[in-house]
Amino acid sequence: MSRSHRPLRVLFSCAGRRVELIEAFRRAATGLGVPLETWGSDRESSAPALHFVDHSRLVPPVADPAYIDHMVRLTRDASIDLIIPLIDSDLLPLARAKPRFAEAGGTVVVSEARTVEICRDKLKAFHHLTAARIDTPRTWTYEEARRMANPPLPVFVKPRAGSAGAGLHLIETRYDLEQIPRWVDDPIVQEYVRGEEFTLDAYTGFDGRPACVVPRRRIRVRGGEVSQAQVVLDPEVIAIGRKVVGALQGCRGVVTIQCIRAFNGRISVIEINPRFGGGVPLSIAAGADMPRWLLAEHLGRKPTIPETATRDSLVMSRYDQSVFYNGKAERRAVAEEAVEGEEEWPKQRPAPARPLAPAASRPAASRPASKSAAKSASRRPARPGANGRPKPAPKVTRRAGGRATSGSKPRRRSRSSRR
Repeated sequence: MSRSHRPLRVLFSCAGRRVELIEAFRRAATGLGVPLETWGSDRESSAPALHFVDHSRLVPPVADPAYIDHMVRLTRDASIDLIIPLIDSDLLPLARAKPRFAEAGGTVVVSEARTVEICRDKLKAFHHLTAARIDTPRTWTYEEARRMANPPLPVFVKPRAGSAGAGLHLIETRYDLEQIPRWVDDPIVQEYVRGEEFTLDAYTGFDGRPACVVPRRRIRVRGGEVSQAQVVLDPEVIAIGRKVVGALQGCRGVVTIQCIRAFNGRISVIEINPRFGGGVPLSIAAGADMPRWLLAEHLGRKPTIPETATRDSLVMSRYDQSVFYNGKAERRAVAEEAVEGEEEWPKQRPAPARPLAPAASRPAASRPASKSAAKSASRRPARPGANGRPKPAPKVTRRAGGRATSGSKPRRRSRSSRR
């Protein structure tokens, strides 16, 4: 089927909880007048975003040697147009496999492999930014810091290739510094910079040019992801974002940059993630519609892109929302299909889910979810479908009252393991 006679198909890899971003792509496609078909992949069926896309597939973990093969096959079989990676560990494998995806007909929206390598390795990033005369906290290997007679305490310690705030420690004593190898794998030591923290969403499209940069002041963070933030259109911070992208070269899509503006005015870059950041919905709401620009550029159009957002001081405050799905069939499959020698990753599609409607739109007599619908899926591995490919879930239909049911009897299937 030719591209002009079918929807634009976008695959969100390692979709996780990125529901807001998927919805932003839907709105962008509607605004462009383009039919959109959303696909999601993840290693576990309980990933909330899989229940909001049009089609979802479970795939091996990113570290599995079979991961890229399955993703390329999915891209080819489903005629995927764009692949949007959403977690750090997914970036380098996809960047290195760009030619394979291109042969399968898909475009991976990710920076060049060399750029990703610099961003993922905090020691390389320090040397690269320093060579470009961009302020960044002084960084040492653990052994270098340990050999110092008087290390500049306090310092930050983090994994050299860590993300989402995992393994981050503020070290204030020499004794604690000596204990770091017990707490952190492959640690690095960074100068502690006090000040106001910003995250910048930099849109670089398909040509690597920093067309738009939006700074967000981080107010509250939960689990490594921002939960409350405010747009602050500070010209100096915006300029730093442009300089970082220019120094990296090879950027594609969206690059997320974190920096600290110290109390003395110093602006220091502390992190670079070449992907859509978790807080990017704020920049989109503030007028930087990056999903729309990305889709338009892919279609050969030339969108008008402002240098930054248009709504200064806009605040985002996030809240939790749930999806509910019936895991009874998967629980039964665990008992029936549990055998020795099963593969370590699942291949079934998640059970159909129904998102919880906002309180204002629910009937006053709305009934609570049943116990069976609220129970989570098992994480035991599943057997593969035909040709080792993930099995699709039964088609979801809607009955009166909004209940989600399957149009056919579901196959026996088991649950997945957590990413």
